[in-house]
Amino acid sequence: MNRIAASLAIALLATTLPVLAQKPTVDVAFAIADGHLYDKFSPANEAAISTKVAADVSALLATAYPLFDFATRPASNHLSITLEDRRADSGVAPAVVLTLKTKARVLVDGQPFLSESIPYQVMFRGDEERGEPTGGAVAFAGEIVAALRNSVTTNSSGFVTGVLAPINVTTEVFPLPHQRVFVMPFTATAYLIGRGSRFRVTATGQSMQAYDLEAQAGDAANPSDVPAKFQRGLCLSADRPETAVAQLPAEQGVRADGVHLLKYDRLIPDPPPIPPSALRTNRGGR
Repeated sequence: MNRIAASLAIALLATTLPVLAQKPTVDVAFAIADGHLYDKFSPANEAAISTKVAADVSALLATAYPLFDFATRPASNHLSITLEDRRADSGVAPAVVLTLKTKARVLVDGQPFLSESIPYQVMFRGDEERGEPTGGAVAFAGEIVAALRNSVTTNSSGFVTGVLAPINVTTEVFPLPHQRVFVMPFTATAYLIGRGSRFRVTATGQSMQAYDLEAQAGDAANPSDVPAKFQRGLCLSADRPETAVAQLPAEQGVRADGVHLLKYDRLIPDPPPIPPSALRTNRGGR
């Protein structure tokens, strides 16, 4: 099967999969802390660094975590990246770190609320390297992006829990409390969600009982159990905490308030089927 045919087959498959009406969008911004050792670029070069880092990191994260959109335009969720010194003992040269903070809009008891993450730090330069030249604006921006790419590659689980977990993925959820399952309006394949992925689900019952659950990504929903919108939707099976999970089957009128990614296990999809026409051998090539 040639590359063009394969690409068309994958594109066709993607258009037939249930997806989110709108993925959660996160705007990305970068800045060097005021007065820092590296805060020496001209205003024009500093703006160029910030623009390039934000754009390149947005592209990096969009590829690494397809359940989210990342952009440089304002959005309801915000990720700030600040280059600054890590706190050190007196007399000890501090390491230089990239501090990431997420501000996400979520629902708490049905009301909008701003949730802020604990600062997540990525090593940029150790105390012995902090005095090395920064180079030009483009080179310096590239070094910053490389440090963040390395963090995502080598510690994806830490990045998810430290940066992405506060962001609400969707409130469009179909609860099946008697099965201890919450059905998403998208398939696992649509966003490459493997079975090792875990989510946090917040929900409220008719009794006003609040549930804060952990759930494992599982099978596609049984069509007979859900409305058309959730056909083939990814099922999240609640398994923690045990006491709350045990109460779910008896709960009525469950409403999901939010779904948050806790662990991302990237799905490696099966290759698209090869059409018969691609298997035919050209007689002239025998």
